[in-house]
Amino acid sequence: MAQRLNLSVELGKKHHGGDGSSTDSQRLKFILLGCFSGNRDSSDPQHNALPSIRKVDLDNFDELLSEMQPCLKIHLSELADPLQLRFSSLDDFHPDQLHNKLPQSQDSPSDELNQPQQTVTKAGSAANGAQESDQQTLSRLLGDGAVTTPSSNAGESKANRSVVESVVGHLINGSLKQQTAESSEQDADHSESHGSLLKKVIHHSEFQTLESNWRGLDWLVRSLESDELNEVYIVDLPRNEWQRTTQSELGFKQSDYYQPLLERFSEKQPSEQKFILICDHYFNSSIEDLDLLKSLSTLGTVLDAQLLAATAGPLLSSAESGPEALEPWKAFQQSGLATHVSLVLPRILMRLPYGEQYDPVESFQFEELDAEWCSDQLLWGNPAFALAIQLAADNQSERQQDPAALADCPSFAYRKAHESHLQPCTESLFTDKQLEALVELGLVPIVGSRRSNQVRIPWYRRL
Repeated sequence: MAQRLNLSVELGKKHHGGDGSSTDSQRLKFILLGCFSGNRDSSDPQHNALPSIRKVDLDNFDELLSEMQPCLKIHLSELADPLQLRFSSLDDFHPDQLHNKLPQSQDSPSDELNQPQQTVTKAGSAANGAQESDQQTLSRLLGDGAVTTPSSNAGESKANRSVVESVVGHLINGSLKQQTAESSEQDADHSESHGSLLKKVIHHSEFQTLESNWRGLDWLVRSLESDELNEVYIVDLPRNEWQRTTQSELGFKQSDYYQPLLERFSEKQPSEQKFILICDHYFNSSIEDLDLLKSLSTLGTVLDAQLLAATAGPLLSSAESGPEALEPWKAFQQSGLATHVSLVLPRILMRLPYGEQYDPVESFQFEELDAEWCSDQLLWGNPAFALAIQLAADNQSERQQDPAALADCPSFAYRKAHESHLQPCTESLFTDKQLEALVELGLVPIVGSRRSNQVRIPWYRRL
């Protein structure tokens, strides 16, 4: 591989002691732009009641999520009506809480379990009443209509009555066992159907986007908990609304998002303060995506802020298609706006899968991963969070021994073809040749491993 580029994003002047440790750190303000309200309808009263900029830390994270109450309206072919979900905490994304919000069958199979027993009870109660003939007893216990017969003879044998009731009781008990077995089978089918529906919900693209956004924010504030120099702000910026502002005649600069940010942060700041914009959206080389990047790059220029965002497969596909497909990207890369942008890849695993081996579900038996599962069933999130956490760690007064590594990322072991494997913390693993090509494109690759639950960012750089 060609010589590696180790170009760090310079966060400002630092003074170093004789041991190489930093004695001066900047105050970092992270401004996170992403969709945190879900796909809430604009007619929802909560939609317009949300302040545009909110400060968040570990102490008020739960309160913020509860106050914002993000919501989703999900369309599934299995349901006649759209499924509407609201979230007040991170636990609401978990199957233990989520399964109660799914539509239930009106007549659960287990509800019918007690019906044969009720028949036996009624039969026993009637037997304690007035004397009746064997024919009446048999008709009553078998559920037939009333049979009118003359009064029983005085010499009727109690033994005969006992035999009849014993036979009928045997028939009913046999029916009860059969219905119990059938109901158990129906319950299993109902549970499997319920679990299948739950899988489709948590793997729905809009659900995964909202969950990964909030889990990424949670990861960020927890990582910055011990550093009082850092502050985190969020701006609820749904992608469709953002696109609408850039395509309007007034443009993004006159939007309800741009102006509040300038008013809040553009006043003269202390020299030891630096802004980091984190955009929780993905970009490729399309004209539409580049227009969005340009609008945020303009904001980054005004605030003298570094913009961290993510790219996905389409940009790499363009690179493989030939130089013509990359012309718009190259033009943006060579513009002055690109100096404030760092695009990161691949996506990072946000949590362990639900299931007995990894994150057990207590309410019912549920395995998120199929027997032959694929990576699409896992929850992946924006790698810009990882780069932001790395920059904060690098800014600490006492530098870590390996500032380019992030440890304790979600990862899990699994067996395939009778062998144990470790799921990397990154969605993709790159070869040295691929890494070289990504750096040449001006991207920031994150390096995962099949041997540990950490990721490395050897190159954190601008475009």
